[in-house]
Amino acid sequence: LDTRERLDIEHRKWRGLSIAFARIEQDLGAIRARPARDTGGVVQPPLVGVQVARSLNEGQIMFSRAGYTDEKGIPGAPTRVGYRVREGILEYMTWTALDQAPRTEPVVSELFRGVSELRVRYLDMRGQWNDRWPAGSAVNVAIDDAKAIMPRALEIELQLQSGERIRRIFAPMAGGNR
Repeated sequence: LDTRERLDIEHRKWRGLSIAFARIEQDLGAIRARPARDTGGVVQPPLVGVQVARSLNEGQIMFSRAGYTDEKGIPGAPTRVGYRVREGILEYMTWTALDQAPRTEPVVSELFRGVSELRVRYLDMRGQWNDRWPAGSAVNVAIDDAKAIMPRALEIELQLQSGERIRRIFAPMAGGNR
């Protein structure tokens, strides 16, 4: 009985991780090279990545993606999404619009519990991995040339509280690099 219970726990853990990575893969597959305005009116690149979120309204990775399709198959307006780890939970963040009004807060939902760390790396056009995005010279690229500042690939690594490290690489990135 103890073995069966442990197997059930492991099965739920790996199923939950599969669902979380499927969500990430779906979002990255719909990424768009569309800049967005933050709540202060500042234009942000299509994809922004930091190792530590500075506020409750910020993700460790945030990007613009194509709108979700409704039940009739009609695509909605593009949206901004993000991911972060907070208090041991991998969270999924969505904003109501790409260009946000002051005091706009994301809708936050739980993807997976038991995560101690989320680490994201970004592959630039020179083939170098970076811990933040935009990185290096990409920061100086004009925001009008949004496609030029998209990474070639992303590496997402989750450190679980149980000790495992799970790493996935997502490539190629949409929004001009396909």
